[in-house]
Amino acid sequence: MKQQKFNDKRLLHYANYLEANNLKCTKFYSSISNNKAIKDWAEKSDKPLLLYPILELPLIFTDDWFYDKDYMPVYYDSEKKDTVSSIISFFGINQLILFHLFSPGAQIEHAYGGQTLYPKSSHKTIAYNIYELVDVVRHYEGIKDNETQILNN
Repeated sequence: MKQQKFNDKRLLHYANYLEANNLKCTKFYSSISNNKAIKDWAEKSDKPLLLYPILELPLIFTDDWFYDKDYMPVYYDSEKKDTVSSIISFFGINQLILFHLFSPGAQIEHAYGGQTLYPKSSHKTIAYNIYELVDVVRHYEGIKDNETQILNN
């Protein structure tokens, strides 16, 4: 799949939503996970993801996302109809950044900024990590003749 352009506007909109503390899927998430990080079982990856903020995507981006038969969020335009591929495609990020944003203990703070996530980290920590990531990417994009490619897969 061709890498989409990094979409800082979508990421910032998502971070603002998370920071506003208006999550609607908290009870649903608690009922299916017992408040633990759950692995996106449709994926080949063995890294767990903090799913509760991901469940909000169809509520935030109503024209772009839907819930599949297993109540997993999926981006309409994703080539593969699974959650992880959808997030990568929709936000124009790679798998390392996906894990940096949503997988406890997979943060690369020296490259992308932010804080370490833990299994019970809040959605506000994810929002903070998104803000930091956008700042880092904008910084590198602003450097003339920059050859750093932090978004390459």
